[in-house]
Amino acid sequence: MSKPIILPLGNLPFELKKILSDIQILDYGLRIQEGGFDILDNGCILDSALALSYAMSVASAGGAKQILLTGIDGYESSDSRQMEMIDSFERYSALKKSIPIYAITPTTYPIKDKSIYISNRFDEMAD
Repeated sequence: MSKPIILPLGNLPFELKKILSDIQILDYGLRIQEGGFDILDNGCILDSALALSYAMSVASAGGAKQILLTGIDGYESSDSRQMEMIDSFERYSALKKSIPIYAITPTTYPIKDKSIYISNRFDEMAD
């Protein structure tokens, strides 16, 4: 069973579009604009093509209630990519359309932790 792919179709080269022609694409646009971070119904405006920023935009536009991140470990504090990601999280959180973001695995980013383990479930089963 095939599943649709969400991507900014207009940003893809013709050769890649041809390869994906038999796959259902949900086209959520992406425009790059210096200093941009805006979530629209049919696309987003970002400062760079950072995949996580795009994914947060898709989740928000799609009506998600929260975002759970796993495997987003982070970089060394001196790495410029660390600051780029922190900036992206901060700018996203400042948006009216932002939703809560939680890390369910360890991360160096300034986001809240949330356990995927539900401790009271076993207590209820014992009763």
